[in-house]
Amino acid sequence: MIEHPDKETTYAYNGLPSSHIIGETKLVVEGMETFLHEIDDQNFETTWKKVNQNEKINAAEAVIEYMARFTDIEEWVEDTQPNSEYIKRLIQKEDESCNSPFDHSTVTVLFNNVSMMLVKSVLEYRLNHLIISESARPVLNMGFWLPPAMESNENYKEVFSQIFANLNDIKTKFFESMDLANLTNEEIHKKVADVSRIYPWGTQIICSMTAGLGIWRNLFKLAGSFNADPELRFIFLHLAYKFKNRYTHVFQDMVVMNAEGETFGFDTVISSLDAWKYLKIHFKQL
Repeated sequence: MIEHPDKETTYAYNGLPSSHIIGETKLVVEGMETFLHEIDDQNFETTWKKVNQNEKINAAEAVIEYMARFTDIEEWVEDTQPNSEYIKRLIQKEDESCNSPFDHSTVTVLFNNVSMMLVKSVLEYRLNHLIISESARPVLNMGFWLPPAMESNENYKEVFSQIFANLNDIKTKFFESMDLANLTNEEIHKKVADVSRIYPWGTQIICSMTAGLGIWRNLFKLAGSFNADPELRFIFLHLAYKFKNRYTHVFQDMVVMNAEGETFGFDTVISSLDAWKYLKIHFKQL
């Protein structure tokens, strides 16, 4: 709650951006079985399970290998390679093209409390086949993320917060004067669009992104660099931590690095609230 100079009160909240992996590619077992039957391969499934008996494999990683083993004619392909080693070879020959074998497995992420600026920044990367949708949060009060530049000065923090509180008041008064109850859904949509023009880039929304794992790898390289916007770095460093834990083999070459060039495991990202400020995402040579 923020007190206005005229002693009225309003609300704006400092919401921490978050990410949630909600969907991923999985194998259609029936389809794989009919394929193996057609090519008269009776040993593939048994052999695959045997060589991977000590492997922790995500379903999306399994699809990548299943697809590539039957479509990649490189000489290095052997039936005795476990999933981690097979995907390691794919990483080594990966050229980040639009035909990346990793993009046969897609992942959908829901972001909460991210700004319109974040969506704009990601769109500017112009990554092919990255699907983005977004919507205002279904709440009456505006949310914002306090950027690092404002954290060290109490006056800056107060003014930054006050901007969103004031705009929230203006937005509310606009809606109160519009008599929305007597409008059609189409008319309401247009009114909401008009009012949304007062929203600053920092206003928080809900956003979803769906992309192949190859595109996610490229997005982490771009958004996790020291040159990226602070909010981008914050959200994607923490999201990369989740990808690293869930898709261990696809991201086996992904680490974090400080400004001095020292590399660390991804647990470093969550070791403290400020750790992300001093780290970038790095893909090491395997």
